[in-house]
Amino acid sequence: MPTARLPLAAVILTILDVAFSVPPRFYKRPEFPSLPIIVGHEVKLDCFLISGVNFTMTWTKNNRTIEKSSNIVFNYKNQELLIRRAVLADTGTYECKASNAEGSVHHKQFIKVKDERTSRPVVTDTLPPGGVAKVRLGTSLNISCTFSSDDSCLQQTMYWLKGGRYVNETDRITWLPSNGCEKGLQRLALSVVKVRRSDLGKYQCYGENQFGNDSREITLMEFIPTQQDLGRTKLIIIIGSVSGLGVVIVVTLVIYRVYRHKSKDYDHLEWEEPDLRHYEFPNYEMEFDAFISYSSDDEEWVKHILFKRLRNDGYNICVDFKDFTPGMPIAENIMDAIYKSKRTLIVMSEHFLKSMWGQFELQQAHNRAVAKKEDVIILMKLDNCKVPAKLMGKTFLDWADLNVKPHFWERLKDAIGRPGDFPKRQLVGNQGDDKEEPIENPDKKDVADVANIVIEPEEKMVETDRDLLDDPPDNKPEGQLIDPNLANVDQHVIVKKAARACRLQ
Repeated sequence: MPTARLPLAAVILTILDVAFSVPPRFYKRPEFPSLPIIVGHEVKLDCFLISGVNFTMTWTKNNRTIEKSSNIVFNYKNQELLIRRAVLADTGTYECKASNAEGSVHHKQFIKVKDERTSRPVVTDTLPPGGVAKVRLGTSLNISCTFSSDDSCLQQTMYWLKGGRYVNETDRITWLPSNGCEKGLQRLALSVVKVRRSDLGKYQCYGENQFGNDSREITLMEFIPTQQDLGRTKLIIIIGSVSGLGVVIVVTLVIYRVYRHKSKDYDHLEWEEPDLRHYEFPNYEMEFDAFISYSSDDEEWVKHILFKRLRNDGYNICVDFKDFTPGMPIAENIMDAIYKSKRTLIVMSEHFLKSMWGQFELQQAHNRAVAKKEDVIILMKLDNCKVPAKLMGKTFLDWADLNVKPHFWERLKDAIGRPGDFPKRQLVGNQGDDKEEPIENPDKKDVADVANIVIEPEEKMVETDRDLLDDPPDNKPEGQLIDPNLANVDQHVIVKKAARACRLQ
């Protein structure tokens, strides 16, 4: 005896519904047999639920409860009613009803049981619906008829006729009844490949059983386009062409924009020079020999080749993955790294030139070099990228150049300097306040520049400055402390500033 299987989705959803109290509902709308049942056949009525817990399923026929018997079986918590062998008395209105504390759901349908097969096949539908099929010669087509029979297509014969003669199958013409019979319906199709003029004419689908027969005529005609059809075809062609052209234009524009973005000219890499009158640079103790500025796309080379080599050579290197403080804004980490490092190594590549943070790091290192008059930037080319015009005057270490690579590391170490060799720090006055500024060789500082930093009134001089004026250093003759171009400036102020510079030496 065949048995039904509850759908897996229904089982899963039913399990999930255990956590929620919801009214029952059907997995899908129950469909009881709509055609008469033949005496002795099995009848299966399903009312599967997709949700609901602690439900009660009851079955009734003509409003009377159906009880379990040797011929009636309930399966899957009463969600399926099985009549093993139908009898005439089983005719009636059947209803399934599931209920729990949250609500209920039910389905009702009339079922008829017959004692013999008494119905003939009937054509219920054709394709094309109007019974006339127009086709262009050389193309293919399909036509079909759908038959219905109360005996569920049993002992039913179907075939095609043309001009009253049986249609034989060929390599171009095939026909076949549909496999099986669903809801008492069966389809008879005819397929013609590369239609010829001889294939045109009237076809007849024919179905019969022991109780009778039925047929329907379908005419196959050659399609001859009218002026209206030609106009409609031209309109479709025009619309299609315009649409296709529009698509081509849009795709071309997209490709062009993508190409332009990828081939962007970085010759115009520019930024404003810092305003030295108002530029304030951070005042940090020097900690690192160099800070490495690079694109994240070049991290493998930086981490495993550049950083590893410099660290093994004794350099204290600042790099983001080792020294950036978590939680601090990226810009602040970058500024700390640049001003706490003696040099900034720029790993120039195509990725770097497209990197927003890479350009920011390059700009800030440049600003430091201009503001503090220090040559702190070391440029390296990692690939064959195009050097921006703003950096064309700089000397590069080219990793991609085979002639340079044998000397690359020695030249890089010469540019960085000895490990831990940081410049001396010097106090520079700024409007009465003392500021520390690293000066690598104070002997080369122009005394006039020191005097020009700030000019203070004489009455603001502190006692230590006056002492210095009374006893200027022996190695700085007074005549050399004063710039001839500053004749109109108070000589005492100039001497005071020069003396302060000498004291720092």
